[in-house]
Amino acid sequence: MNVFSLFLQYSFIENSDFYRIYKEFDKSCESANKGDFCYNGSKEELSQFPKVQDLLKNLYSNLHKIISSVKENTNVYFGNVNPDDKKFCCTYLKYWLYDKIIAEELKENEIKDLFEGWEKHVKSKITYNSLEPCLFHNLNMDEIKKIKNIYAFNTLLYPNAEKFETSEQNECKYMNYFGEGLNELNYSINTCYSKLPSVNYCNEFNEYLNICKAVDKYAGTSIYQENKENVIG
Repeated sequence: MNVFSLFLQYSFIENSDFYRIYKEFDKSCESANKGDFCYNGSKEELSQFPKVQDLLKNLYSNLHKIISSVKENTNVYFGNVNPDDKKFCCTYLKYWLYDKIIAEELKENEIKDLFEGWEKHVKSKITYNSLEPCLFHNLNMDEIKKIKNIYAFNTLLYPNAEKFETSEQNECKYMNYFGEGLNELNYSINTCYSKLPSVNYCNEFNEYLNICKAVDKYAGTSIYQENKENVIG
């Protein structure tokens, strides 16, 4: 289930920071018309796959939108969203990227090519200035689905918890969706503190946990602390 499917079920998400940011990320550079942040290199150098080319071009553009908003403090792209929020810089962008990978049904070789294209052709073209860089780890499709569910649990459920509780459409079906995120959270804690973790996935997951600790108002910090004590305490 992607964010637009959730919007059809729960219209109040339209007014959330998450949804406004996602819609801005989803605009192609050509349609933004708010700055020259388009990728100027050859599409063919990015990848041999058209879907990967488009994702890398939009990833480049979206990173420049974020950096411009934070650096210049004008925030012409994201409305009233606080650009100093660490989640704004990377977590929402990663959710958008993973959601697109799943929606576009990229094959494993295309996913691998996407992360290689980022490393070889896009990463070096991004100047973060004083911002902490966004890190993209080479994940496979199963890992992307897992971490995306966790990000949905983190970015959609917690900021909108009260609205979900009062929604007239408060049914078990949305809890099934977010329940997947909670299950993946617990599974990932156990897996990443086991003897045989997946290095790339666990690096991604540990970044998420660090944000949980740093951005207490959004994240499942209490869940993290409770499980950490159970697993490694």
